This record gives sequence, structure tokens and C-alpha cells, in this order.
Amino acid sequence: MSNILRKEALIYGVGHVLTRLISFFLLPLFTNIFSNEEYGVITLIYVFIGFFTVVIHLGLDASLLKYYKNGDDDKKLYVTNTYIPVLITNIIFFVFCFLLNDYLAYPLIGINDSFIFLMVMLILFFDVLWAMPMVMLRIDNKPVKFISYNLINVLSNLFCIYIFVTIYKMGVWGVVLSGLASSGLLFIITLFPIIKNLSLKLIDKNIFKKVVRFGSPLVFAGIFSMTLELSDRYIIKAILDTDSVGLYNAGYKLGMLMLLLVMGFNMAWQPFFLNKDNQDKQLIGSISNSMFLFFSLVCYFIICFAQPLASIKVFGFSFVGEEFTGGLSILPWVCAGYLFHGAYILQLPGPYITNNTMAIAKIRGVGALTNVALNFILIPVLGIHGAAIATFISFALISGLLFTYNKKVYPIQYNMYSVGCLIGALIALIGIIGYNPDFIMRLVIFVSLILLLFILRVIKKDNFILMRSFIKRKR
Repeated sequence: MSNILRKEALIYGVGHVLTRLISFFLLPLFTNIFSNEEYGVITLIYVFIGFFTVVIHLGLDASLLKYYKNGDDDKKLYVTNTYIPVLITNIIFFVFCFLLNDYLAYPLIGINDSFIFLMVMLILFFDVLWAMPMVMLRIDNKPVKFISYNLINVLSNLFCIYIFVTIYKMGVWGVVLSGLASSGLLFIITLFPIIKNLSLKLIDKNIFKKVVRFGSPLVFAGIFSMTLELSDRYIIKAILDTDSVGLYNAGYKLGMLMLLLVMGFNMAWQPFFLNKDNQDKQLIGSISNSMFLFFSLVCYFIICFAQPLASIKVFGFSFVGEEFTGGLSILPWVCAGYLFHGAYILQLPGPYITNNTMAIAKIRGVGALTNVALNFILIPVLGIHGAAIATFISFALISGLLFTYNKKVYPIQYNMYSVGCLIGALIALIGIIGYNPDFIMRLVIFVSLILLLFILRVIKKDNFILMRSFIKRKR
């Protein structure tokens, strides 16, 4: 594996997981002090911010990632022609929501409080803008600074939550105020790198058309992706209630441990395969096969042990409050879904390298529509478990569709025997864990599963050599 990818994937991976693990401390705090309904409102606020951050970027963050090159004389040209349109769109959206805040607050964040809604809009405004200089840090190969900024954001948020929520008991209002303070701080920190790379004289309609042509399909891809990942909360709220949203999100949050690993790797993966020097199919295939095995083993571990570990009490408190433990049963389905999301991420070189981002939009569109349909079908029958199963099926579907697409336009040699065994083991594990065995039995199941993969020669000595080389720093 490339030394650059290995080094940066390690830094991005560890840093991304570290920042998100720190934010995971909010889960025990929130589930031990908030009711299901209050946590449901907080969940909807985060969903709203996450969804519209993607929409307002217009796909131009991805265009910046593709066309902006470190040391390129034209980098100011591309920063200007991506950031300025995003800034204008952001302002228009903020003014629109400001004028209609009395009508939008409850449908979008589940609470009839226009002041809280406006604070949420300010968080969104800042998040959209500081995300662009963060893209520049990734391209400039500055993972340490990238992670440091993220840590500043997370730690400042945690500090403010400690002050406003635990000391001053400000409830949901305190959570929102904390988010505004931390997001505003990072916006200020990242403002200078953007300003020095902007010039109104460099606005060029031809460059704008170029970046929009590449990025616009990714707007729809992003919308579909967020719909796939986040729409279930709104559907649960509509079919069940806000209490169920809080219960569901507690279990979903733990299942997202798998996503942390996948996205940490993706921070280095995208800049790597977009570099023309690394677009060798054999290299991409080798990395993809090894990483899917690694992702699978981590997924098995989370499915086996996250639920009982989250229920252990320390000083009278558990990682997930007692009122929310019923939501932990959805964890295996969510975690498995994000394993397939990892498989999807590993296959992205095909449409990116062939400049067919519209294929990504179409595939994610199918996944999003499938997810919404399955949510409406399964939630009335299975409750929050129906939403988790819908997530799993949808992620598996988009991974399969992208695999089929790549066979035609950018075929890569995958180890299908290994993939088949790993997926079969995953399905069997979900079925067994569904009976909620005790911790000792879960340990036996996990060890037996690893031994079986050795016997089937899915796990080989070479895999451990490659994984060991993956975590070595560049000499």
C-alpha cells in the first residue's frame, strides 16, 4: 500500500475516530439527563444541520477537492469560484428561513421555538463555510492541522455543553448554544486561509461552469445520501413519536462506530485515488480487498460487544441511560449497514476517475427511494427495528449497484470468495446476536467466527502483514 495513503489514512483515521469518540461522550450525558422526547428534538436538530450542510454546498466542495491542487497557480481561481457561490447560497437560505422561522421550526426540528430555530440556522451557516477550508487542508496534505481543527470544534462544544447543560441546566437551549459557540469559533479560525485565497477579480463563468458540471450531480448524490441516512428519524417521528426518535438514535449512535472507521479511511482515500499517479486498478483492488476484510472484522467486534459494554454501569451511570437501552437492539443492523457503506466507499474510484458523477447520484437516488419506501412499510410493523433493517438493506443495495456499474466502466479485480464468506458470516452473526446472548457467549461466538475465517482461508498471514504495514508511518 502506498506510503502516503498509509500515513495519512492512519492520521485521518485515528484523528477522526478520536474526535468522534470524544463527541460520543455526549451520548451517556444526553441519555442520562434528557427524556426520550428531549433527546428526540436534539436528534432532529443534528439531522437538519447535517442534511442542509450537504445541500447548500451544491457539490462544490467535491469540485474543489478534484480541481484544487497544492502548489497550483490556479488554486485561488478554483477556491474563488467554489466558495463564493456557496457563500451566496448560504446567505439566501439563511434569509429564507429567517423570514419563515415561525412556520418551519416545528416541522424541521420538532420544537415550536423560533429562537432556537434561528440559532440552529446560525450553526448551519457557520458549518457550511468552515467546511470549505477543511477541504483545502485535505488536498494540501495537512492531516494533523485538519484533525486539530476538528478537535478544537469538538472540545469547545463539549466544554460549552458542560457549562450550559450540566452546570446551568439550560436543557435543549444549552445544547444549541454550545453548538453555535463551537461552530462560530471554527469559522473564525478557518476564515483567514479562505480570505487570502479569494479574489473577486478571478470569478470566471467558464470555471464556474466546469466546477458545477462536476459537482452538481453530487448535490443530488448528497441529498440522496442524507435521505438514506437521516430520513428515518423524520419518518419515525411521523409514524410513531418524538420519544421513539430519541430511543432509535441512541442505538443508531453506537452502530455508527462503524461509520467512524470508514469515514476516517475515506479522508485519505479520496485524495489518494484522485491523484493520477495512484490510478492503477491492481493497486486500488488490492487496497479495497484488504480494507473490506479489516472493516468486516471491526464490524463483527462492534456487533458482538458494543451492546453489553454500553449497559455496564460506572458510578451508577451507564454509557446509555436505562430509559434508552431498548434502542440498543437495532445496533447490529445499523453497524452492518455501515459496513456496506464502507464497501460502497471503496468502489468510488470508478465513477470519480471516469468523471461520471451522475452515476453516483443515480445509485444513491435508488438507495434513498428504497430506504424511504422500506421505512414506511417496515416501521408500522416492526417499529424502530424496521427503520434499522431498512438502513441495512439500502446500504447493501447501493453497494451492489455500484459494483455492477463498475464492472462495465471500470472493472477491478475483487476477491469475491472472501467477500462472499465475510457477508455470509455477517448475516449469520446478526441472526445469532438477535437472541441477545450473554457476554461470555458473545466472546465464544466472536472467537469461533475468527477461527472459521482462518479455516476458510479468508484471513491469511499476508493480511496481517499488509495491515501491519498499513499502520506503519512513512520512513
